[in-house]
Amino acid sequence: MVALEHLSIRSASDLTVLADEWKALARRCPGYLLSQTHRWAEVAWEMIAQPRRRKLAGVALRSAGQLVAVWPLITYRELGARIVRPLGSEATEYCVPLVEPGADCDAWLSALWQAAVRHADIVMLPFLPTGSPLDVLLQREHLQRIATATSRAIWVAHGDYPDWKSYCRRSARSTVPSCGAKRRRLADHGTVGFSELGNSRRQS
Repeated sequence: MVALEHLSIRSASDLTVLADEWKALARRCPGYLLSQTHRWAEVAWEMIAQPRRRKLAGVALRSAGQLVAVWPLITYRELGARIVRPLGSEATEYCVPLVEPGADCDAWLSALWQAAVRHADIVMLPFLPTGSPLDVLLQREHLQRIATATSRAIWVAHGDYPDWKSYCRRSARSTVPSCGAKRRRLADHGTVGFSELGNSRRQS
């Protein structure tokens, strides 16, 4: 394996410097999650972590001059313990790092993990998908972990359906009426609309 260059993400400028490489990495990772994108990390830092006085503690790896893995993390102290957790909304998104698939994927993931936990007393990994590469690594290495709860999560891959109508036709019969009822309840409170906003506009 080619020697790895370890990168630290300690400031908003560090996030910005990696933006283009990060986006290119995501394009090389089929099925990447929104919570693994640079934009998600950028907004999460600005809107969630920084106002809560968290500190950035992300890690990234380059191999042969190319970004191959990135894991945006934050750290804070609670009851004297240094806690590390993924940068995000701190709510319900998956917390898996973005690692380029391939023969060296496991080695890169292991290097990310070692860098992430080096100075941590506790690592919080809420909503870690069962069977994900990180979950497999933790089990294989017999790393100490405490699961507070296990829940089933239903999701839809948009690539499985050519359009919305196709999804509706294949959905359970109870699902579509339920969505319709929810829309009608929203309508009782007034007109509901959605629009796409560019970077130069703010939602009113």
